[in-house]
Amino acid sequence: MPHITVEMYKGRTKEVKQKMTENLVKALEDCGVSSDVISVEIIDVDKENWQKQVAERSIREDNENIFKMPG
Repeated sequence: MPHITVEMYKGRTKEVKQKMTENLVKALEDCGVSSDVISVEIIDVDKENWQKQVAERSIREDNENIFKMPG
């Protein structure tokens, strides 16, 4: 606890993903969470599959788990 899942377009390097992970962990540490209990996964999604694989499933106005919408 907590486990963070990031779904994003393919194309970022492992270095960029590692930096993103470090920043996410730091943000949680700033909220009082120990880094020992944090896990992060990054899922690459093909741009042409984004709508069906991510947007229609998760990024919806009625999804009470979304705290930041695009835009």
